[in-house]
Amino acid sequence: MSSQLEVLVSECTDLVNAGQFAEALVKADAALAIDPNSPGAALAKAVCLSQLGNSSEASAAFDHAIKVGPGDAKTRFNAAVHEFNLGNVDVARSLAQQALELDSRHEGAKNLLQRIPAPAGQAASYPRDQMMADDVQHAGLPFITKLGSTWVILGWILAVAALAFFILDLGPALEGFRTAMAAQGDPEKIKQMQADLQAKQNMVLSVLGLGVRILTVLWGLLDLIHRRGNMVWLIPHLPCSCCGLGWLTLPIYILFGRKS
Repeated sequence: MSSQLEVLVSECTDLVNAGQFAEALVKADAALAIDPNSPGAALAKAVCLSQLGNSSEASAAFDHAIKVGPGDAKTRFNAAVHEFNLGNVDVARSLAQQALELDSRHEGAKNLLQRIPAPAGQAASYPRDQMMADDVQHAGLPFITKLGSTWVILGWILAVAALAFFILDLGPALEGFRTAMAAQGDPEKIKQMQADLQAKQNMVLSVLGLGVRILTVLWGLLDLIHRRGNMVWLIPHLPCSCCGLGWLTLPIYILFGRKS
């Protein structure tokens, strides 16, 4: 593998793992232009097309990926998942079984086979363009898939906005703390202090700050649903965002959680 091809395949893989399928597809096409028989690039292209909703193109791409990487269990497993999401359960079953024949310890293939009902009598032939079954889990949220890298940029914008409102709130909070210390428990002074702080608060900024906190939580939740990620990330992200610390947890999740 040439160094340029190796770099393109590596970058493509990272983009796929980050859920940036439109950008990954560009890298995959560039890699295949160098070597049309690159197994890694062929698989990445098939996965991207599947995630972007190009079902027929993805099916053809998976066929090509299997052809250039006949001994790769990962390729056949991903093809099985694609067919399963299309409702082609017999094709998915066959591909998952082939993946297990190549790698008997492939947990993904084992789990997929457990989700596919056993054939009743002779297996029927399912067309590739068959409508998805109602009980099949679809691949991600369509609007996030269409946004591509813009979705991640939106996450960074929310993190920066959360930091800006945190800084804006920090000044009054410190002033209130100093005033409370100076009041030394005097109820009248504390009451006056609260009245002064309320008079200084900008209602519009308060509403905008609350909106940013809500959007920060919502972005993380939708991204986890889209990626079928580990919901454990919500344990620190939810309370921190509600307390105005979403500027801290959201970048950590974007940089590390989206790769897990």
